[in-house]
Amino acid sequence: MSTPAPIRVAIQGELGSFSHEAALAMLPGAEIVPCKTVVDVFNARFREVNVAVIPIENSLAGSVIEFYDAFHNYSNLLLNGYNLTAKILREHMHRIRHNLIARPGTGISEITQVLSHPIALAQCRIFFSEHHPNIQPVEHYDTAGSVKTIMQAGGDPSCAAIASKQAAEMYGGQILMEGIEDDPENYTRFFLFQFDAFAGGSGQFTSRISPNETPDKMSLFFSLKNRPGALVEALSIFSVLEMNLTKIESRPIKGRPWEYMFFVDVLFPKLEVADEALARLQPICETMIDLGRYKAAVLG
Repeated sequence: MSTPAPIRVAIQGELGSFSHEAALAMLPGAEIVPCKTVVDVFNARFREVNVAVIPIENSLAGSVIEFYDAFHNYSNLLLNGYNLTAKILREHMHRIRHNLIARPGTGISEITQVLSHPIALAQCRIFFSEHHPNIQPVEHYDTAGSVKTIMQAGGDPSCAAIASKQAAEMYGGQILMEGIEDDPENYTRFFLFQFDAFAGGSGQFTSRISPNETPDKMSLFFSLKNRPGALVEALSIFSVLEMNLTKIESRPIKGRPWEYMFFVDVLFPKLEVADEALARLQPICETMIDLGRYKAAVLG
């Protein structure tokens, strides 16, 4: 019997990033396909990639807005008649531990700049306040990418990075300080996300990607008809059906000032209740997109 091909997973960031770690936590043995930008992740479906792993929110820094906007842009394709489907297969809570990483032989007194992703920098404000003004944060496209950059910077000892232990090991960096995040209860929630256009479709990979678990959570996008009380009415549906609203995020609709799309996550007691909620929402929504039903992750 032939060995099945590894599942190919697109992530935003370089190898060694926290997205890389989260992808392997959900899909051990997967082949990781790094993408530099969020747009590249969503376009990776054209590169024979099966799924994507994307960060949605962090327990310290809040929502990862660029990914909500990417979801929004993707939903616009659906609404404009493109024959695409999307599905959230799983969510994962990943512990984030930040490390100060420099070129081997560098002392912390030599460092004047620290590169990392803006979200990571925002999670280490105490470190920067304690070392202000000697060390300045510098935004970079990725945590692991920042380590890769400083290791290729021609030996400049004044630049360091904030990233994972895996990134330090992968690119040959030296960890100067461990656990520099503001709070040890630092978790990022990730989605395992599948497009119908990914290679393999929803057939041969489904049993290997989706565990045999009963869904109890769903995510959806919707916009409401412009009338008083519409949002209250929509949210009351979840309350009446005894569904727990765990997340709501509003994003502006481009070209329509002061109008918004709402992204919500809700827990439901059984699938029939989720179906009933969508049926009740439909008449008061201008648009509505069910992004998937999955098993709620727990902190481990």
